Amino acid sequence: MPLVDNEIDLTDYHAVLEQRKLISNTINHYPADSIEYAEATMADSKMLDTTVPIRILALIGGGLDHQITEAELAHLIVASAKHEDISEVLSISPEIKMAIKFQQARRIAHMTQADVAAKTNISQSQIAKAELGQTALTLTHWVDLFKAVNGQATLKFA
Repeated sequence: MPLVDNEIDLTDYHAVLEQRKLISNTINHYPADSIEYAEATMADSKMLDTTVPIRILALIGGGLDHQITEAELAHLIVASAKHEDISEVLSISPEIKMAIKFQQARRIAHMTQADVAAKTNISQSQIAKAELGQTALTLTHWVDLFKAVNGQATLKFA
């Protein structure tokens, strides 16, 4: 299997998982100065950069009680490629889910945090912390934020 498979269907979980395993195995077994390692890191970046934004991936990873697995990454990549709500893919806290949903809604609205702050009574720094899951907002504040970006969010509780 070629390391960089440009024909991989990112909506096919098994194909994505196999590619993730190949990339991970190459990164873990080849020296950092090898061509194989460089190709694997480029393939890794390409696969993730086109699907799951790095800030959201870091937020999800920080919300887990373990290191994210290749299978979990594959589920996130597939959900993103299918335009599904990636905040619902893994078991993470409602606060992290809300932060992800808001980040995505704000980006879809092509608004900066400062733009949102200007439309609400919430400071840009408080919005930034909320997007990183580093502060608790009231439900009323979340509603105000989503209204500012013309977005909506549904939280699912298990």
